[in-house]
Amino acid sequence: METNFDKTPSANIQVTMQYTPNPSAFKFLLNRDVKSGGAATYKDKDECDNNLAKTLFDIPAVEHLYFFDNVITVTLNPSVPVEAVKDKILNTIQKEAPTHDPNFTTKEEQKKLERQNLPEDLKRINEILDRTVRPALQGDGGDIEILSYVHPEISVRYRGACGGCPSSMMGTLQAITGILREEFDPDIEVIPV
Repeated sequence: METNFDKTPSANIQVTMQYTPNPSAFKFLLNRDVKSGGAATYKDKDECDNNLAKTLFDIPAVEHLYFFDNVITVTLNPSVPVEAVKDKILNTIQKEAPTHDPNFTTKEEQKKLERQNLPEDLKRINEILDRTVRPALQGDGGDIEILSYVHPEISVRYRGACGGCPSSMMGTLQAITGILREEFDPDIEVIPV
């Protein structure tokens, strides 16, 4: 189900809300970028490096945020129905978006720059995930991050809508393991952290 909003025509900000496979996560698509390059994920207000994210965490039900292109994925406390906070989220996005700079950089982006210095096996794993898994996860408002690799175990963290999503701990994990076993190492074990 999609809900279209346009409550501030003077700012010309249009927002469309979409449901995700995670029943507690919702995508808000804007008619402008919220993150021009890369992605940003936040688990609490202290991690935020922009006012839009900080202000969204002022809404008590918000537990996790993910910024990507023109999308903000908001994960709520499962006990709070989206209808109870949808307007607050929308109003916050519309209020902060006109002054929000989508070119901000995150600590995560610094890590990606450091990816160039990774061992070849981690580069290869990331390339496989970039090609096979990440597009689908990002399409659903999430992502996956490699934390470590010590043969045969690879530790990963789900981001955005994938964090805490029941399917990411079962079907998605099995798919990632299968792909990496086929394309990288038949003995690999993927461990979500």
